[in-house]
Amino acid sequence: MLRILAIIVGLSGCSDRPIPAESHTEFSIGQGSEHVVPFALDRTRDQFFATSGQSAQAYTAGSARMLDDPEDLFDFDRANYTREDYYDIGLRHHRSFELAGPVRYWVEIGADLSHIDYSLPEGLSILEDPIRLSVRAQSVELAGGVALAGGTLFSYQPDLSLGLGRSRARISTRLSSNLLDVRSRLYLTDGFVHLGLRAGRDRKGDTPPLALETRLRAYDQTDYALHVRLQIGFGR
Repeated sequence: MLRILAIIVGLSGCSDRPIPAESHTEFSIGQGSEHVVPFALDRTRDQFFATSGQSAQAYTAGSARMLDDPEDLFDFDRANYTREDYYDIGLRHHRSFELAGPVRYWVEIGADLSHIDYSLPEGLSILEDPIRLSVRAQSVELAGGVALAGGTLFSYQPDLSLGLGRSRARISTRLSSNLLDVRSRLYLTDGFVHLGLRAGRDRKGDTPPLALETRLRAYDQTDYALHVRLQIGFGR
């Protein structure tokens, strides 16, 4: 991806016509990054068995609720849960360059802090006590691609973006109940394909630039993720 971006930048620099550049920094708030939860639970399960000194088979053998696969001990998909906290805050610097007409290419670097808390009143798998699951993720990412700007609609300009990116995250997980307190940490590097729809408004007087963006991403190692964020710009 970085080679592709470098080639684009190099070709643009060879053009006789200067290419206007747009640059801005923005703060965002939106939904938590749930696509990391399965990875976080896998690491927490491994940590649980490592500290208990038992294998998955030995632990589940004496349970009244037997598992077809002992690795399903922390099977979150079948759990009854509610989200108590679910947010992501981020800081990004975005730079774009015109290609032709409404088409431009862009590069973006960002950092995010994701905070997700789940309450599982019926427990998790054969763990029947009420459980609280907390997942914290700190990540940095680099992305780039092309974007198509639309016409102005009610003072907002929509644009559609397509790109590639790579992220690096530190994920901390805590699974706790009256009987358990299991903590784990993992580092995850993941590539993704990005499809975004953004509706933004430029600065008006003392009112900062404002935008609402929806991003659909397909990650290499995790899963699809839909992010909806409110973005507030504070520099151009």
